[in-house]
Amino acid sequence: MKLNKNERLTLKLILDDSSISNSDIGRELGITTQAVGKIKKKLKDKGIIKGWELVLDYEKLGLNLFAIALIKVMPIAFKKLELDEFDTLLNSVNVIESYAIPKTNVTHILMYAFKDIAEYDNYFKKLLTQLGDYIEIKNTYVFSSNSILKYSAKDLFISILQEYEKPKMHEPVIPKEKMFAPKGAYLKK
Repeated sequence: MKLNKNERLTLKLILDDSSISNSDIGRELGITTQAVGKIKKKLKDKGIIKGWELVLDYEKLGLNLFAIALIKVMPIAFKKLELDEFDTLLNSVNVIESYAIPKTNVTHILMYAFKDIAEYDNYFKKLLTQLGDYIEIKNTYVFSSNSILKYSAKDLFISILQEYEKPKMHEPVIPKEKMFAPKGAYLKK
């Protein structure tokens, strides 16, 4: 998708601070706040901006333990469980992120947050008691809030926006007769 210079710069500023005002963006880019509003609306309409992300400090909210669970949902679950029961499994209050993995031994990867190890234990015991016939927990990885190294994909998106700004490099054209050397030309004797 092509983005013009002001769209790219607006995105960079928003990525750096999602609470930045339209007037601050306008001042930075030398355009009016109305122009910024139009740019943001255009980016939303294109589907580039899907929403505004709030980054919270898990530890200050009392969430000190995290788990990544590799889960296989058994085929019988799709036949026996109602859609809302299945959604409850994948979207419980403790789930931070969930991913469906097609055609593998693991069908879902879920990331959870808990207050402590006791809450984690109780959650998974209850999950297995209620849905043990329908899911198989392949593995869980438990870690503390101190282990989280990165909260966002901001750096990736900024890198992509910077790629748009680089001039396109053209590949050198190599004449066909020089593309392939005669057999044995690179062998030393």
